[in-house]
Amino acid sequence: MTATPRSTILIVDDEPYNRDLLVQELEEYDTRVASNGEEALAAVAKDPPDLILLDVMMPGVDGFEVCRRLKAEDGTRLIPVVIMTALGATEDRIRGIEAGADDFLTKPVDDRQLMARIRTALRAKHYLERKLDATADVAKSVRAPRALGSVRACSKCSAVYSVEVPGCALCGSPVTYFDKDPFVGRTLDRYSILERWGVGGMGCVYVASHATLKDQRYAIKILYGELAGQREYAERFAREADACARLNHPNIVSVLDFGTTPERIDYMVMEFVPGRTLREVIQAEAPLPFQRAASIARQIASGLSFAHARGIIHRDVKPANVMVMESDLGERVKLLDFGIVLELSPETSGRLTATGVALGTPVYMAPEQIRDVPIGPTADLYALGATLYEMITGRPPFDGNALKVAATKLEMSPEPLRTTTGLDRLVWSLLSPRPEDRPQSGDEVIATLDAIAAEHNAPLVLSASVFDDEEPSSAAAPPAAAPDPPTARVRSAAPARIERTLPSASAPRPREAPAARRSYAALLAGLALVLAVVAVAWAMR
Repeated sequence: MTATPRSTILIVDDEPYNRDLLVQELEEYDTRVASNGEEALAAVAKDPPDLILLDVMMPGVDGFEVCRRLKAEDGTRLIPVVIMTALGATEDRIRGIEAGADDFLTKPVDDRQLMARIRTALRAKHYLERKLDATADVAKSVRAPRALGSVRACSKCSAVYSVEVPGCALCGSPVTYFDKDPFVGRTLDRYSILERWGVGGMGCVYVASHATLKDQRYAIKILYGELAGQREYAERFAREADACARLNHPNIVSVLDFGTTPERIDYMVMEFVPGRTLREVIQAEAPLPFQRAASIARQIASGLSFAHARGIIHRDVKPANVMVMESDLGERVKLLDFGIVLELSPETSGRLTATGVALGTPVYMAPEQIRDVPIGPTADLYALGATLYEMITGRPPFDGNALKVAATKLEMSPEPLRTTTGLDRLVWSLLSPRPEDRPQSGDEVIATLDAIAAEHNAPLVLSASVFDDEEPSSAAAPPAAAPDPPTARVRSAAPARIERTLPSASAPRPREAPAARRSYAALLAGLALVLAVVAVAWAMR
């Protein structure tokens, strides 16, 4: 059995005592030392370490400049840099962040805290390396777009490839470039492919018509040739189709059919959703107004709640996987791409994959997805929070490269939003690093959004109900009768959970709901009546 190589840490400090002490404390790692900035840069250039502990106040090139130079080079940009210095002023921390540091510790540093920060930074680095290894072949094969012959496909079976390959993985024939996608114009069973609509991580999407229902349009997703030839991806593609086919909900794209071409290329037939992705909407129009952002978030939460109730976790909720289309009732939202769906069962135990490779998009992934520990529905709700944050601000909640984003969100929430709408409290709770501190269900998120909308008298666009007992939104017109017990519990619990997770300095005082104010008024009136009776009785003694 091959031993796992130990991580290497470069300790940069001009004080010999500090260097020796750190070497002793970090005995579980391979350590190297440098006594100044120039020596550190030379050591990294010769043999890059896995992590750098960097002092700031050194003769010659100081730690800020060392960090800035390392983060400016492609070959060293992803090495985690943890600044350790006696400087603790806010201005010094800002300088460190602007230089690109992944973490900032003020001396003296508690041993346990230091080890925790190192493990977190290395875990994030190793996660990113796994992601890069998994896509290395794709990255090496990327070439500049060509005016002609821009579609790479098999000359015999028409399988489309997103990477350079010596031959078709399905039939062994040469793979060459075509001026036109060879699938356009083909008929797959009863579906005639009309045009290429777009591309995704696992395949191309086409617009198609039906042999009999000629006016109806469908979206057909066809797996890339390099993936169709790999059992793991073919099974994942089939799993996506099976999961979506069982999710009959107005906020989830419907899967209508699944098939395999004679050349063994899998394809999935879905409803055609005209419109834009939420990513395109954000890029063009963000920040979105309160009512619009809340309506979109409510519909996403509704779709997720439906999927979660059936044991299905999306794992890649993000603006690019949300379609927004116009309708007579306002903007309608549909969740797309369940390509890395996870079904909760005793066998999976909520883990990501059998190999431990984290799946998802780092900016929107929950911290537990990065750690490769069991996940639940709250992982999707974290991604919903990141999406809502981006709708409100026009930017993602965490900035920086994938490594820095992954390392930051393992321990921190983003900077709280400064709004007066109440959405800030919801976003803050959704983006909590700990799953237990987030809302525990999509229904809880919906209840909170409805309560916030009711405060602002801002009706939200609702999904067409697929639940027999779903109540109308309180934003439109609060019902005279009290809601049924399950809904009442959700509505009262959601704001309380959010309030507990807000930092006290920035937590706005929640406004009381109308029902609560009526209850208080009735109580005060009752007390006043009792006091009046007591007073009369006392006077008549």
